[in-house]
Amino acid sequence: MKLTPRLRDELKKPLGRLVGGVDSVPKGRITITVGDIASETLVKSGYNPKLCIYDAKTSRKDIKVDPVLASYGVREVRVKNPAGFLVPGVFGEIRRLLSMEGGSRMFVEGEEDLTTLAAIMEAPDGALWSTASLARAWSWSRSAGILRLRYVK
Repeated sequence: MKLTPRLRDELKKPLGRLVGGVDSVPKGRITITVGDIASETLVKSGYNPKLCIYDAKTSRKDIKVDPVLASYGVREVRVKNPAGFLVPGVFGEIRRLLSMEGGSRMFVEGEEDLTTLAAIMEAPDGALWSTASLARAWSWSRSAGILRLRYVK
């Protein structure tokens, strides 16, 4: 599936209910992080995300993955997902990781941005999401993900 110009515009709009910064993210709920900085910050702040999705990039520049993130959880899987695309196999990997005990990491070779949509679809309603900025941690629903996926071809 390829990112369309319409989806690019849609993804710029806030989605879900804003929780706030890292200090206001409730603990005890399934939490999924997408992005290196968001994942690293939540883990370092004492959260135990169910899934951290990252790609060793920030603002399209390669970065060194922090050892705290690199060693988080009990398993890591690697997937390939080119920039501007959402590879269908990502859905199954996310579903599998979310069904397992403990926290997991998904390292994306390519770009992890659109994997957020797959994670929304596979996670239970009420899961918390933290993406590019921890000032934007959201509680999203599957219906919101479906709304965004309709713009992916």
